[in-house]
Amino acid sequence: MNDWITLAEFEIANCKASSIFDTFCKDKQGCESDWVEIEVDGKFFDIECHDVTGADDGNYREGIMYCALHPTHIINGDRQTDGTKSTPLFINMYGEKFIPLSSCLKFL
Repeated sequence: MNDWITLAEFEIANCKASSIFDTFCKDKQGCESDWVEIEVDGKFFDIECHDVTGADDGNYREGIMYCALHPTHIINGDRQTDGTKSTPLFINMYGEKFIPLSSCLKFL
C-alpha cells in the first residue's frame, strides 16, 4: 500500500479517471495535456491526461496517450499537485486502451 491513497480510494479514482481519459482520447481538437481535479471521500487528486505523440507532431489523439493519478497537498492555502508521486492508470496506443500492470501492483 502506498502512503497517499488507499485501495478503496484508488478504485473510485480509477473509475472517474477512466471516464475522463476516454473523453480526452476522443477530443481531437484538444490540447496536448489536460489536468482534472477529482474528489474521493473528501480527498482531492489530480488526473493527468497527456498526448505524447500529439505533442511531438501535432496530430492529436492519433498516437500514444497516457493517464496518471497524482496526489494533491495544500500549500500556502492553495491545493497543488504533488509531481513527485503518481500512479499510471491507462495508456492508449493508436486507439487501444491498456491498463499498466504497475498501477495494480502498488496494492499487493
